[in-house]
Amino acid sequence: MKKILYSLLVSFMLMTGIQTVDAQTATFTFKTVTPGGSFSPRHVLAVWIEKEDGTFVKTLFLRAAARKAYLYTWLAKSSNNVVDAITGTTLTSHQSHTVQWNCKDLTGNWAPDGNYKIVVEFTDQHAQGPIFSQAFTKSSSVSTISPANQTNFIDMNFVFDPLGVGFESFDEASNAIEIFPNPSHGNFNIRFNSSMLQSGNLQILDYSGRIIESQFVANQAMNALIPIDLSKHAAGIYLLVFKSEGQIAVRKLLLW
Repeated sequence: MKKILYSLLVSFMLMTGIQTVDAQTATFTFKTVTPGGSFSPRHVLAVWIEKEDGTFVKTLFLRAAARKAYLYTWLAKSSNNVVDAITGTTLTSHQSHTVQWNCKDLTGNWAPDGNYKIVVEFTDQHAQGPIFSQAFTKSSSVSTISPANQTNFIDMNFVFDPLGVGFESFDEASNAIEIFPNPSHGNFNIRFNSSMLQSGNLQILDYSGRIIESQFVANQAMNALIPIDLSKHAAGIYLLVFKSEGQIAVRKLLLW
């Protein structure tokens, strides 16, 4: 069934002049909560991907300087490998993070389909800190997971998207559309940052290419907000398609 839906979506994009990009993404959003260590709220944090059997695949995110030595589990798994990872200094407060894996391994090749885990570790003391891992399957199917809050990890959401960010128009119109929050539990805000998109037809399509929302935007002031409510629809991936004077802009929406 997923292959049929994928084919329908690709056919839609070809008919509308939209190119597809061979891409996949796994996106994890979470917020840390302090365990009250001696250096709190300062803490070091690492996020990585490993296979189901625990084999290290890739570091995604590392915020640590000298005290990364206390990220014991990450160090043992990764041997301090941070190829292609987003890195920075020690965090000074607990906050929300959104981390994304492009589904490639350390050599830049696509990781094979199968079972994986995304793992988060942090510490605010010279000792082992909290760890959370979320299992997921990399396949041709969309996966959306909302893990229950833990003592030190809350507001968690995970999406595996086999289509990735793989939607582009033939022009630069897509870059002129801002969507936030994205992902969202239902309510999105659309902002147009270009005068060429002040009027046009705005449509929201589901994964099968079916139009679920449609409206005509007339004389929209630049930088004005248009609210879109998808809370009555199922969690998953949706497309925003905006057509204006020969321009076609396509953006992806993630509904938790």
